[in-house]
Amino acid sequence: RRGATPFRPCQNVLELRLETSHLADIYKIPSWSLIFAETARFQSPLLFTVKDRPLLDPVHTSDLPAYNPAIQSLDRLESPDTPRSGGIRDQLRKWHQENGHQQTDINNEYDVDASGEQTNNFTRLGDVDNFRRPDEDVENERDDSSRLMTPGNLEDWDPHHRFLRRGDLVLLDFPRSEREPILAIFVRRVGRPSQSQFYTIHGKWIHGTERNIQHAVPDFVPPSLVEPIISYLPDSGITEELLDRAHMFDLSVPRNVSAPLVTRMLEFQRKSEEIYRQNATTLDGAHISLAHPTDLKFGTLDLITTRLLGHSKGEDDDTWQGKIYAVRKALSRGGFAFGHDRRSHRITGFIQIRSKEQVANVEKVRNWLRAWQDDLATFAAGKSPNHQFSPNGQKVVNFIHKANSLIKKSRELRDVTTFGRVGISKKRFNIEKEDVMQYDFTTEFDDSDRELIKFFEAWSCSGLFLGLPRIEALPPLMLQATGMYQEHRLDPKAGFTFLQEIGVLTPHENRVRFDSHLLLPSSQHSKPLEQLMTKVMSMDEKPGFVDSMAH
Repeated sequence: RRGATPFRPCQNVLELRLETSHLADIYKIPSWSLIFAETARFQSPLLFTVKDRPLLDPVHTSDLPAYNPAIQSLDRLESPDTPRSGGIRDQLRKWHQENGHQQTDINNEYDVDASGEQTNNFTRLGDVDNFRRPDEDVENERDDSSRLMTPGNLEDWDPHHRFLRRGDLVLLDFPRSEREPILAIFVRRVGRPSQSQFYTIHGKWIHGTERNIQHAVPDFVPPSLVEPIISYLPDSGITEELLDRAHMFDLSVPRNVSAPLVTRMLEFQRKSEEIYRQNATTLDGAHISLAHPTDLKFGTLDLITTRLLGHSKGEDDDTWQGKIYAVRKALSRGGFAFGHDRRSHRITGFIQIRSKEQVANVEKVRNWLRAWQDDLATFAAGKSPNHQFSPNGQKVVNFIHKANSLIKKSRELRDVTTFGRVGISKKRFNIEKEDVMQYDFTTEFDDSDRELIKFFEAWSCSGLFLGLPRIEALPPLMLQATGMYQEHRLDPKAGFTFLQEIGVLTPHENRVRFDSHLLLPSSQHSKPLEQLMTKVMSMDEKPGFVDSMAH
């Protein structure tokens, strides 16, 4: 171009890119053509001639001044992060500022059938308001077989009503606290993986997991009575943090629409409370009349209700269900005296009736720990310098000192881990001459120590204190008092490790055998099981095998 600054050899590729980009903005031609031409000129002057020059727009062919600050600035190497002005970059920035915030709403109404289930298998990004809980645990995914069913064939798939259906009355309990359960009606399953949607007696919707429901009344209201509120409820799942929480949601269903459901639940609750008031003495003393002095007993909720309140043949179903609900409320208020398997209780209805001896021992240990805490508070206040530990508190102190010395001795042989058990032994034995396991009986536990150890076993091995936060908080206090678990989370895993380190459990012990719901002979949850275990151990010497093939 006549009168313009002549081309000069570029020092590096970055300078070449900056120069060609600026020229492309001036002449409105692709920058890649200038780069190709400039690179070719470096290789051979004969490859770049006037006739090979790209055609220029006549509008932009007027001569420019010999001095152009924009072009001269390219002589200095600029940082690649320096923002450029003008050209396609400014146009893209302007377009992004005007249109970048816009999002296209995706219509989801054609992907949901009448039961609230998705009907396609395509994956796409969802709205931030419709999270699907991607981090749902594997157990939830495995138990969610109900997604394979539709309302049309649910009776064929589930004749025994193992899965919840629209119109069932459920009891929403809170196992980690002592809150009173809430009555609710099952509406439908939403989200993927599936969440159960309920409408509570307080007129609020709540999402939860079906496997956490412990009690249900089938066909409490007809499905046609639930359908009017569905259009006012969310069609998708919610995040895991909001599950089982209804107090934060506003009333989203008009009162005139939800009034029949709320009225029906209130009538059921009032009838059950009236039954409880009429039989308060019997229900409050249920454990005294049902429990065995030393053995663990089992009973279904129906049989226990019949035993306590009776059941007449002409009794209507609402009255009978009200009795069952009243009895269940009384058993739940019994605390440690009654228990159930949360994995199958809604289906089986089985209740554990713990022995009077076991309940008395747990209450006795609680009193010891309370006395120990009172003594510690008195020492911390400094008001009584001559104060001594009470007899009950001294039992806890002696056990903690004994456990501390045993733990230190154990860690000389085995390191502690954070996985709920001790590590491998640091000492090796010659198994050809000695047994692979060696036992040390130098330390003995007295009767009070054994009671505290059983208390620890009930907490860390058997999980008998689930849903009883006041009792669950006591064992971690003793773990903390030993001073040996500062870097550990004071949960049942740490309690299991504690029992291994003080020598109560073997290093290879299996926690499953302590499950009280399996009733293995080695679990020792009752006298008959202890006797059965003794019989099994005695069979080791004389198994009494008979060769049936002998002639």
